[in-house]
Amino acid sequence: MDKKSYSTEIKNNSSDRLNRSHGSLSGKHYRTMSTQKQNTDLMAYGEFLKRPEWLAKRDVIIKRDKGMCLYCGSENNLQVHHRQYHRFIKSGEKKMPWEYKDKYLVTLCMDCHMIGHKYYKVPFFNV
Repeated sequence: MDKKSYSTEIKNNSSDRLNRSHGSLSGKHYRTMSTQKQNTDLMAYGEFLKRPEWLAKRDVIIKRDKGMCLYCGSENNLQVHHRQYHRFIKSGEKKMPWEYKDKYLVTLCMDCHMIGHKYYKVPFFNV
């Protein structure tokens, strides 16, 4: 499927099933949080996805989405996608993956998630 067809397919499904956008995560780094205070050490994004805070948030989103990809309906290899990223205006730090409101997260299967990241970049917003 070419980029234009995939984009059209996403738009066609946006009102009834997906209503979400795709994006790119490659090479992103985020701030870490100590038990005493937040700090500005950098950590690979993938490490944050192993944290209990993210795993709990992920479970909530997958349950909300009835345990299936909102694009293709698959129940296998589910992932939670951030529709957008937020950066704090004052500090310039990015929100932690689990700090987002549920409305900014969507369940996708690994295949749909990868296709989306191939063609779309997740937008950043200052908050």
